[in-house]
Amino acid sequence: MMRERIHPGSFGLEIGPFCNPLVPREKDFRKINVDIVNREALQLLAMKSGRSDEIVEAIEEVDVVGDASRLAELLRTNGVNDPLNWIVSSHNFEHLPDPLRFLQDCGDLLTEGGHLMMVIPDQRFIMDRFQPHSTTAQILRASAQPQNAKNEAWALFEQASLRYHLRSADGLSRLAWNASIHADQSLVTNQPLANHYTKLQAQLTADNFQFTGHRWRFTPAVLELLIFDLSQLGLMRLQTVEVHPTQEFDFLVILQRGSGHPVPEPQAAASRLALCCRIEDERAAASGLCQEQRHRLKEQELEIERLRGLLTCSERDKKH
Repeated sequence: MMRERIHPGSFGLEIGPFCNPLVPREKDFRKINVDIVNREALQLLAMKSGRSDEIVEAIEEVDVVGDASRLAELLRTNGVNDPLNWIVSSHNFEHLPDPLRFLQDCGDLLTEGGHLMMVIPDQRFIMDRFQPHSTTAQILRASAQPQNAKNEAWALFEQASLRYHLRSADGLSRLAWNASIHADQSLVTNQPLANHYTKLQAQLTADNFQFTGHRWRFTPAVLELLIFDLSQLGLMRLQTVEVHPTQEFDFLVILQRGSGHPVPEPQAAASRLALCCRIEDERAAASGLCQEQRHRLKEQELEIERLRGLLTCSERDKKH
């Protein structure tokens, strides 16, 4: 789906490919890699996380080192001025201090008709499940506020205060999980809230504290509403082309630079209401009650199949 949008000979950019580039250079994709650290640092991180020597060696060269939050400025500073046909970002958008600035930069950097393709974790199936979803108002406010150590400390506390892990059969807890193995009784929290609050007090007095975790929480409909709102407000050049359903614990959104115009009222109001209803439905689908109902429905379907089989056998026996 993503690579279908990348035409032969086109030129693009991938943000943070690490060990799993979505558009690998070995497949002859012409691109620039942007990451927060260089290749050597990524290789060291991969080794510490237990990746194989083969995976470590295959990590691609980082062409531009820096924070993608200020993508246009970062590329200009590093002498990259060529227009981009596509930008690929995986598990990056939810970390950015200023998502609006990032979307605006991507819109400015892309050629007309160019695509921004982002893989984003679905908050329902990761450690952010119980967090409130992010809103357009929050994104706009973040763009208007300066980034400082105190705001960073609060961002960490906000994530930590409702952060749950999944306890698996081997007794370990993991940060991410997916709908197929998810169960409320398997959720655990590693530290009491009081511990996180104590850390917050210390971090609020630090001058250089920086948060690197999840600042924003999305489901497919939450992200689609955000893009719709920002486009309606005329704040960026990107329009939604596709939003694909969640697979395991993340989903794909494809945006395109174009000359779109705001949707007239009352059509816009109807579109926003429909998206808000979809958001509510998506969140409900991950609830413990819905999980239990799906489990019971599955058991009933199996029982019906069993009874149907018995009935078939009985009818066959009567004929003989």
